[in-house]
Amino acid sequence: WTSLHFGFVMMATSVLGLTLRTLAYDWLQRKLGLMRCASFGALLSTAAYTGYSLVRRPAGFEWRFALFAASAACGTTGMILTSGSVAPFLSRLSSKEAMGRVMAVAS
Repeated sequence: WTSLHFGFVMMATSVLGLTLRTLAYDWLQRKLGLMRCASFGALLSTAAYTGYSLVRRPAGFEWRFALFAASAACGTTGMILTSGSVAPFLSRLSSKEAMGRVMAVAS
């Protein structure tokens, strides 16, 4: 694959991540809860790494590239759901006096 193909995949996953973070993340975190949202994100990240490991050589261009693009989308979504949930969860576990420091370190 060329750098143009990778560029389009990275652009699409960036737009997906920005859209998810802007429009759906708050609703999803309220609906699922803090830990379920993070667990779902970790599950999507696992699916992404599984997909990456199945893509070997660009011999069958269409389905392998589609698998790579889908894996990148799962990885981006998983990272957003997981990383956004860790800092608030750790902050809830700390004392009121240390909450700001914990949020700063976790971010």
